[in-house]
Amino acid sequence: MSQNILQILLLLSYLDIALISITIAVYSISVSYLGRETSRSISRKKKRENELGETLEKLKKRLGEKQIDAIEKEMKFVQSEIVSFRRRQKSLQQNLSWLSTKGAVLIPNTLFTISLFLSAVGILEIWYPEPIVILATAFVAFGALCLGKSLRAAERAALEIPRPEYEILFASSELATKRCKAKTVTPIHPLVHNIGDERSENLLVVIYIPKGINAVSAGGSWQRASMISKAKPLGEFVELYSQTIDFMNVDHFRALVGLRIVAKETGTYRFIVQIKEKTGKSAHKLTLEVV
Repeated sequence: MSQNILQILLLLSYLDIALISITIAVYSISVSYLGRETSRSISRKKKRENELGETLEKLKKRLGEKQIDAIEKEMKFVQSEIVSFRRRQKSLQQNLSWLSTKGAVLIPNTLFTISLFLSAVGILEIWYPEPIVILATAFVAFGALCLGKSLRAAERAALEIPRPEYEILFASSELATKRCKAKTVTPIHPLVHNIGDERSENLLVVIYIPKGINAVSAGGSWQRASMISKAKPLGEFVELYSQTIDFMNVDHFRALVGLRIVAKETGTYRFIVQIKEKTGKSAHKLTLEVV
């Protein structure tokens, strides 16, 4: 056996021993987040699935109403939300698996141990050293990859903090779509719902009025704002209004009343509602069908 191959096998064996010792430290970090993240994941899953299920049942009961098209669209949206939520939960469960004993210790340590054993076989010249080097390198590489996934999962858990999330509906229909008549004054009352895991404070709610819609009055706490904004959403908008909400508790609703509009012509119009607060901002779509 050449000296080069022997040196490679020795380096691999030292690397395996070092990585085996590192996995214990990684697990001590991972396990501190595992319980918290698992508990939060289960509670969030139950809460959101119940909310979406209840919304779907309400929509099914309302299929006999006049706004059947809007209700059917909303049902499709809720069903897509359920599918998307389950996909996100599956991804979260995979992330949590890398924080467990199996993901953070058992899998990488098994791979490192096999690599160490193969290196020893090669050093003792029990079998041909050339294929041993390839196999030992492959096992240590896969083990390092698994260890990296555990470290990444621990980092995500450390940076993950409870945040408020929002759902925006029309208060009158409890849907994201609403139907009205052209050239008729119609109240627009966005309903803000905090569906997240944390209370929010000092929310700035901004509603963008699309082209073809005139705001005839803005009572309550609505204030007309400038259209000059770096965060303006894509689309043609003629004006915008904003108001501030002091706070919203988890699972809290707030109807923003006072805004009345008139649609010039029939058609489908899209309003954008932006919510800005200390943890970030989000944009939501409301659709007005004018007949």
